[in-house]
Amino acid sequence: MSTYEKLQAIDKRVIYILLALSIAVPLLFPLGLPFSVGAEVKNSYDWIEKNLNKDDLVLFSYDISTGAMPELGPITTAVMAHLAKKSVKIVGIATMTDGVMMARQLYAPFAKDLPYGEKFVNLGFLAGGESGLSSFLQNPYNVFKADADGKPIESMPVMKGFKDVKDIKVMISVNCGPVGGASIEQWVRQGFVTHKKPVWVGLNAVMAPGSMPYYRSGQLTGYIAGIRGAAEYETLVGRAGLGTSAMDAQSIAHALIIIFIVLGNVGMMAIKRSKAKGGAIK
Repeated sequence: MSTYEKLQAIDKRVIYILLALSIAVPLLFPLGLPFSVGAEVKNSYDWIEKNLNKDDLVLFSYDISTGAMPELGPITTAVMAHLAKKSVKIVGIATMTDGVMMARQLYAPFAKDLPYGEKFVNLGFLAGGESGLSSFLQNPYNVFKADADGKPIESMPVMKGFKDVKDIKVMISVNCGPVGGASIEQWVRQGFVTHKKPVWVGLNAVMAPGSMPYYRSGQLTGYIAGIRGAAEYETLVGRAGLGTSAMDAQSIAHALIIIFIVLGNVGMMAIKRSKAKGGAIK
């Protein structure tokens, strides 16, 4: 069998194994391949950097389903790392049932920088979608008496000074879309339109086109989409994480696929040319 024929007959199992390795290795051992930071991510980072100060109150909604964690988990971690650096107070809620568990998991790495009860609280599931969100913003204590673990919240230092929406500096929703929780549109209506508060979002890449008009019009203060957005934010925060690793894996895997496509086509064209000339295939 000639070299060109071998290129046409590469065992599929070899391709699958190499593709699996091209994904697994960068995830386990990040390469830190360079990439540019988009304007949306840079502006979103700059807004937090310039407008949030120590002990400012941030409402952080973990509107995340379990299935959305591969994209939204890295976004949340990168943003929380930035908020921890700014030493703000975070009041966490979830308008999706899964989000309560996700909030616990995503908070864990920051327990030292954001002591529970002092700098962070997880209030748990906020039922009712937009109606529930509206009620909470008007009077949080009418909706929550205790946190997700049943601990009274009134005496917690993180809740001191939080009476209603006026005390919130920015609302952040890491959001996987209208699948049971408050959507981006509802956050804009309640946060920006009704209460004139900055709304800052992280979302799945598939949601980016539909949500971009809110950012372009100034109704969203911050806007990060997909694993690429997470990687860009990690770069700005100076904390490489799963977003950066995933971008490495994606880049290597795409490069490998392109190489196989090129080799396959080179082999095919060489064989066709040789046959057309009536010569032997080498």
